[in-house]
Amino acid sequence: MSRNQVVAALAVVALVLGATAVFLLVPSSRHAAAQGPSPAPASTTSLHTSSFVTPVPAGWTVREQSNAKGAHAFELGSTKASINGVGIGPAGTVAVTITEYSPKLLTVGRIAGKPAGTYSAAALLPFIVGQPGQAEGVQVGQHPAPTTLAGAQAAEEAFFYGYRSRENLQVDVVAKHSGRLFLIELDAEPRLQAASKSALSQILGGWRFS
Repeated sequence: MSRNQVVAALAVVALVLGATAVFLLVPSSRHAAAQGPSPAPASTTSLHTSSFVTPVPAGWTVREQSNAKGAHAFELGSTKASINGVGIGPAGTVAVTITEYSPKLLTVGRIAGKPAGTYSAAALLPFIVGQPGQAEGVQVGQHPAPTTLAGAQAAEEAFFYGYRSRENLQVDVVAKHSGRLFLIELDAEPRLQAASKSALSQILGGWRFS
Protein backbone atom coordinates (compact mmCIF):
# COMPACT_ATOMS: atom_id res chain seq x y z
CA MET A 1 0.00 0.00 0.00
CA SER A 2 1.48 3.35 -1.01
CA ARG A 3 1.90 6.29 1.40
CA ASN A 4 -1.00 8.11 -0.26
CA GLN A 5 -3.20 5.04 0.07
CA VAL A 6 -2.31 4.76 3.76
CA VAL A 7 -3.22 8.40 4.36
CA ALA A 8 -6.53 7.94 2.55
CA ALA A 9 -7.26 4.74 4.47
CA LEU A 10 -6.50 6.41 7.79
CA ALA A 11 -9.11 9.01 6.93
CA VAL A 12 -11.61 6.20 6.38
CA VAL A 13 -10.87 4.75 9.84
CA ALA A 14 -11.36 8.16 11.40
CA LEU A 15 -14.75 8.39 9.70
CA VAL A 16 -15.86 4.89 10.65
CA LEU A 17 -14.60 4.80 14.23
CA GLY A 18 -15.52 8.42 14.78
CA ALA A 19 -19.06 7.68 13.71
CA THR A 20 -19.13 4.76 16.15
CA ALA A 21 -18.22 6.98 19.07
CA VAL A 22 -20.80 9.58 18.12
CA PHE A 23 -23.63 7.08 17.81
CA LEU A 24 -22.79 5.35 21.08
CA LEU A 25 -23.24 8.61 22.99
CA VAL A 26 -26.87 9.47 23.65
CA PRO A 27 -27.26 13.29 23.80
CA SER A 28 -29.51 14.95 26.34
CA SER A 29 -32.77 16.40 25.05
CA ARG A 30 -31.46 19.93 25.75
CA HIS A 31 -28.35 19.31 23.65
CA ALA A 32 -30.39 17.69 20.89
CA ALA A 33 -32.73 20.64 20.78
CA ALA A 34 -29.81 23.05 20.57
CA GLN A 35 -28.49 21.15 17.57
CA GLY A 36 -31.84 21.23 15.80
CA PRO A 37 -33.89 18.25 14.64
CA SER A 38 -31.98 15.09 13.88
CA PRO A 39 -31.98 13.84 10.30
CA ALA A 40 -34.30 10.95 9.58
CA PRO A 41 -32.48 7.63 10.11
CA ALA A 42 -31.65 5.51 7.09
CA SER A 43 -34.09 2.70 6.40
CA THR A 44 -33.19 -0.48 8.24
CA THR A 45 -34.42 -3.91 9.20
CA SER A 46 -33.53 -5.59 12.50
CA LEU A 47 -31.57 -8.64 13.60
CA HIS A 48 -33.11 -10.15 16.75
CA THR A 49 -31.35 -12.86 18.78
CA SER A 50 -31.69 -14.10 22.36
CA SER A 51 -28.66 -11.97 23.34
CA PHE A 52 -28.91 -8.78 21.30
CA VAL A 53 -30.92 -6.73 18.84
CA THR A 54 -29.32 -4.51 16.21
CA PRO A 55 -30.41 -2.62 13.10
CA VAL A 56 -29.33 -3.96 9.71
CA PRO A 57 -29.21 -1.68 6.65
CA ALA A 58 -32.27 -2.29 4.50
CA GLY A 59 -31.64 -4.54 1.54
CA TRP A 60 -28.64 -6.26 3.12
CA THR A 61 -28.30 -10.05 3.11
CA VAL A 62 -28.09 -11.84 6.48
CA ARG A 63 -26.75 -15.37 6.84
CA GLU A 64 -26.53 -17.30 10.11
CA GLN A 65 -23.77 -19.74 11.06
CA SER A 66 -22.72 -21.79 14.10
CA ASN A 67 -19.66 -23.89 14.83
CA ALA A 68 -18.76 -26.85 17.01
CA LYS A 69 -17.10 -24.64 19.63
CA GLY A 70 -20.37 -22.91 20.45
CA ALA A 71 -19.76 -19.66 18.60
CA HIS A 72 -22.73 -18.19 16.78
CA ALA A 73 -22.16 -15.86 13.83
CA PHE A 74 -24.19 -13.68 11.50
CA GLU A 75 -22.78 -12.55 8.16
CA LEU A 76 -24.25 -9.28 6.91
CA GLY A 77 -23.52 -8.15 3.36
CA SER A 78 -24.45 -5.13 1.27
CA THR A 79 -24.93 -7.42 -1.74
CA LYS A 80 -26.37 -10.89 -2.19
CA ALA A 81 -22.88 -12.32 -2.68
CA SER A 82 -21.52 -14.76 -0.11
CA ILE A 83 -19.04 -13.62 2.54
CA ASN A 84 -15.99 -15.87 2.69
CA GLY A 85 -14.53 -17.64 5.72
CA VAL A 86 -12.42 -14.64 6.75
CA GLY A 87 -15.34 -12.22 6.67
CA ILE A 88 -14.58 -10.57 3.31
CA GLY A 89 -17.04 -10.34 0.44
CA PRO A 90 -16.27 -9.94 -3.27
CA ALA A 91 -15.27 -6.56 -4.71
CA GLY A 92 -17.92 -3.90 -4.14
CA THR A 93 -19.33 -5.55 -1.00
CA VAL A 94 -19.38 -4.10 2.51
CA ALA A 95 -19.36 -7.06 4.91
CA VAL A 96 -20.08 -7.08 8.64
CA THR A 97 -19.65 -10.26 10.66
CA ILE A 98 -21.19 -10.47 14.14
CA THR A 99 -19.91 -13.31 16.32
CA GLU A 100 -21.21 -14.29 19.76
CA TYR A 101 -18.75 -16.63 21.42
CA SER A 102 -19.68 -19.47 23.75
CA PRO A 103 -19.82 -18.41 27.42
CA LYS A 104 -17.11 -21.02 28.04
CA LEU A 105 -14.60 -18.75 26.33
CA LEU A 106 -14.68 -16.35 29.28
CA THR A 107 -15.66 -18.72 32.07
CA VAL A 108 -13.20 -21.60 31.52
CA GLY A 109 -10.91 -20.34 28.75
CA ARG A 110 -7.36 -19.34 29.64
CA ILE A 111 -4.97 -16.98 27.88
CA ALA A 112 -1.29 -16.99 28.80
CA GLY A 113 -2.18 -18.95 31.93
CA LYS A 114 -4.82 -16.47 33.13
CA PRO A 115 -8.63 -16.88 33.00
CA ALA A 116 -9.90 -15.24 29.82
CA GLY A 117 -12.67 -13.50 31.74
CA THR A 118 -10.14 -11.43 33.71
CA TYR A 119 -8.91 -9.68 30.55
CA SER A 120 -10.37 -6.35 29.49
CA ALA A 121 -12.00 -6.08 26.08
CA ALA A 122 -8.99 -4.17 24.77
CA ALA A 123 -6.59 -6.84 26.07
CA LEU A 124 -8.66 -9.62 24.46
CA LEU A 125 -8.63 -8.08 20.98
CA PRO A 126 -5.16 -9.29 19.91
CA PHE A 127 -6.04 -12.85 20.91
CA ILE A 128 -9.34 -13.15 19.03
CA VAL A 129 -8.77 -10.91 15.99
CA GLY A 130 -6.34 -11.45 13.15
CA GLN A 131 -5.93 -10.95 9.43
CA PRO A 132 -6.27 -13.52 6.63
CA GLY A 133 -3.24 -15.62 5.79
CA GLN A 134 -3.25 -14.02 2.33
CA ALA A 135 -3.14 -10.48 3.74
CA GLU A 136 -0.24 -8.41 2.38
CA GLY A 137 1.35 -5.26 3.76
CA VAL A 138 -0.70 -5.21 6.98
CA GLN A 139 -0.72 -1.77 8.59
CA VAL A 140 -2.40 -0.74 11.83
CA GLY A 141 -4.92 2.05 11.41
CA GLN A 142 -6.12 2.02 15.03
CA HIS A 143 -4.47 0.25 17.94
CA PRO A 144 -6.82 -1.41 20.47
CA ALA A 145 -8.64 1.39 22.28
CA PRO A 146 -11.33 1.13 24.97
CA THR A 147 -14.87 2.21 24.16
CA THR A 148 -18.41 1.07 25.00
CA LEU A 149 -21.16 -0.74 23.15
CA ALA A 150 -24.68 -0.11 24.47
CA GLY A 151 -23.12 0.60 27.86
CA ALA A 152 -20.99 -2.55 27.92
CA GLN A 153 -17.18 -2.61 28.11
CA ALA A 154 -15.78 -2.71 24.58
CA ALA A 155 -12.69 -2.00 22.50
CA GLU A 156 -11.97 -1.24 18.85
CA GLU A 157 -9.11 -1.49 16.37
CA ALA A 158 -8.54 -1.28 12.62
CA PHE A 159 -6.16 -2.57 9.95
CA PHE A 160 -5.43 -2.05 6.26
CA TYR A 161 -3.95 -4.65 3.96
CA GLY A 162 -3.98 -6.02 0.45
CA TYR A 163 -6.19 -9.05 -0.12
CA ARG A 164 -6.45 -10.89 -3.44
CA SER A 165 -5.32 -7.91 -5.52
CA ARG A 166 -7.45 -5.28 -3.77
CA GLU A 167 -7.21 -3.15 -0.64
CA ASN A 168 -9.21 -4.00 2.47
CA LEU A 169 -10.17 -2.02 5.56
CA GLN A 170 -10.87 -4.19 8.62
CA VAL A 171 -12.51 -2.63 11.67
CA ASP A 172 -13.10 -4.76 14.78
CA VAL A 173 -15.19 -3.98 17.86
CA VAL A 174 -15.26 -6.48 20.74
CA ALA A 175 -17.59 -6.22 23.74
CA LYS A 176 -18.07 -8.11 27.02
CA HIS A 177 -21.61 -8.41 28.39
CA SER A 178 -23.15 -10.77 30.97
CA GLY A 179 -20.35 -13.29 30.72
CA ARG A 180 -20.33 -13.36 26.93
CA LEU A 181 -17.97 -12.00 24.32
CA PHE A 182 -19.20 -10.35 21.12
CA LEU A 183 -17.17 -9.40 18.05
CA ILE A 184 -18.38 -7.09 15.28
CA GLU A 185 -16.06 -6.90 12.27
CA LEU A 186 -16.39 -4.76 9.17
CA ASP A 187 -14.46 -5.58 5.99
CA ALA A 188 -14.63 -3.40 2.88
CA GLU A 189 -12.54 -1.67 0.29
CA PRO A 190 -11.47 1.84 1.41
CA ARG A 191 -13.25 3.29 -1.65
CA LEU A 192 -16.54 2.21 -0.04
CA GLN A 193 -16.00 4.56 2.90
CA ALA A 194 -19.46 6.18 2.78
CA ALA A 195 -21.30 2.85 2.81
CA SER A 196 -18.94 1.45 5.47
CA LYS A 197 -19.41 4.42 7.77
CA SER A 198 -23.18 4.36 7.39
CA ALA A 199 -23.51 0.60 7.98
CA LEU A 200 -21.26 0.43 11.03
CA SER A 201 -22.86 3.52 12.55
CA GLN A 202 -26.33 2.00 12.17
CA ILE A 203 -25.35 -1.38 13.58
CA LEU A 204 -23.34 -0.15 16.57
CA GLY A 205 -25.44 2.93 17.24
CA GLY A 206 -28.66 0.93 17.48
CA TRP A 207 -27.21 -2.10 19.26
CA ARG A 208 -29.07 -3.30 22.37
CA PHE A 209 -28.28 -6.27 24.59
CA SER A 210 -31.23 -8.52 25.47
